[in-house]
Amino acid sequence: VDNAMRYTPEGGSIEIRATEKEFAIRNDTDDLPDTTTICDPLIKGESARTSRSGSGMGLAIVRQIMRLHGFRLTVKAANGKFTAKIKI
Repeated sequence: VDNAMRYTPEGGSIEIRATEKEFAIRNDTDDLPDTTTICDPLIKGESARTSRSGSGMGLAIVRQIMRLHGFRLTVKAANGKFTAKIKI
C-alpha cells in the first residue's frame, strides 16, 4: 500500500481488492517497471523512482514473508497500471 501511495502520480488511482484467496493492489503509474527484477533486493522499478526515498527492499521483503507463510507474490505492469497480488 505504501508503494502504491508513493508511486501513483497526482490524479491517479489506487484499487485494493481482497477475496478469500487473493489480495491485490493496483495503481496507476507513469513509468512501467521491469517486473522481472522489481522484487529483487535493491532494484527499483525505474530511474524516476531512484530520486525518491527508500531502500529498494520493500517488495523483496514482502515476497520473502509471503513465501515463509505459504503465499505467492506476483507483480504485473501493463497499460499504465502496476499490480501486486498475494495469492494462497
